[in-house]
Amino acid sequence: MSERNRIVVLIIDDNQVDRHTYRRYLEHGSAEYEVHEAEDATSGLDLVRQLRPNCVLLDLRLNQESGFEILSELAQPQYQPRLPVIMLTAASWKPLEQGALSLGAYAYLVKGRTDAETLDRTIREAIGSCVKSAP
Repeated sequence: MSERNRIVVLIIDDNQVDRHTYRRYLEHGSAEYEVHEAEDATSGLDLVRQLRPNCVLLDLRLNQESGFEILSELAQPQYQPRLPVIMLTAASWKPLEQGALSLGAYAYLVKGRTDAETLDRTIREAIGSCVKSAP
């Protein structure tokens, strides 16, 4: 697969073990993924601007920041056409999920309950959905 056809995914998560787990899920499941990592909001937003990823996997609870704040930032016009964001977090609580979806997250996945196949399918659906809804 050519570099141009790769799916660029950015993982923004302060937990190195979690970043490694989901990187492994994507890279070992398919040669189509180019995975980048950020451990905080500042470096994550910088990488979004630099890389222009096809999808962002975002943790809800970062060290000093809320994933909701980053999600709101990524909904701003400078990140359009719409950048699909998938919340990938340990917090399994319906009000948090509803809050993330209302702020524009494509999906809300719970760590420990998300396998490689589910993650791959959700990313592809999110990207496909954004392509279809683009003007």
